[in-house]
Amino acid sequence: LAVVAYFVMYFSLVLLIAFVMLNRAGLLKLLLYALESTFPQCDRFGWLMRTIKEAKRNPNVFFAKYPDLCTINKAILYVRENEQTADLTVVHYSSLTTDLEKVRCFQEGVAILDSIYPKIKVNLLIVDPPPPPPPP
Repeated sequence: LAVVAYFVMYFSLVLLIAFVMLNRAGLLKLLLYALESTFPQCDRFGWLMRTIKEAKRNPNVFFAKYPDLCTINKAILYVRENEQTADLTVVHYSSLTTDLEKVRCFQEGVAILDSIYPKIKVNLLIVDPPPPPPPP
């Protein structure tokens, strides 16, 4: 019986820590609202606002092989629903000299999706892979 009690204590502690880590931006907003309503004349909660903005600034990275708007849109919807951040970086490995048409399609698609979702900043990062090593 004591083993079950210890298990329940540790399990509930792990669940509490996971809940706090997954919802830290929302909990910080709730704390900010409570502090501002309790102390309306106090103007010293800038550190809490900076912490909330910093928690939302960490970008998510999505690797895309093709400029498929449907797939990138699904990634944006996932970030909007499940992540605390409001920043998504779409990464594509492509040669800037040979795949110019694909890069242009990526740029146009990301620009369209960035304008559709104003609360989420969608960035595009094109990575030019290094040349292959010479044969031995």
